[in-house]
Amino acid sequence: AVMAHGNGAKNVLAAARAGVDSIEHGAYLNEEALQAMKEAGTIWCPTLSTLGNLRGKGRFSETDVCAILESALTNVASFGAMGGLIALGSDAGAWAVPHGSLTEFELLEMALGDQREKILEKGIQTIKEKF
Repeated sequence: AVMAHGNGAKNVLAAARAGVDSIEHGAYLNEEALQAMKEAGTIWCPTLSTLGNLRGKGRFSETDVCAILESALTNVASFGAMGGLIALGSDAGAWAVPHGSLTEFELLEMALGDQREKILEKGIQTIKEKF
C-alpha cells in the first residue's frame, strides 16, 4: 500500500494516476484531480482541521484562511457526492491540531452533511478490504 502526502491539483492528479492508495491532505484540488482519485479508487484523507483550526488564531489572514477552508470543504463535498472514498484523519500534532480533537469530524460534517457517516463508512470498508 502506498500513501502520499500531497497538495495541489497537479501533484494529486499525478499521484492518483500513478496508483497511490491514499492521499493525505489534498488541498487546492480541482475537478480533474478529484475525478482521477475517484476513478483510481484513491482514498482521500483531507485533514481539514489543519485549515479549520487556523481560524481565529491570528497567524494568517482570516480572510485567506476562510477562503482556503471553504474551497477545501467544497472539494470534499464534491468528492463525496461523486462517490469518492473519504477517510477520517486529523494530522494531529500539526500546529493548532491537538491530539483528541473532534474538529476534523465537525468539518467533515460541514462538508458532507447528513451523508457524512455513510461516506466515511464506505471509506472505512474500503480500507479494511484493501489493507
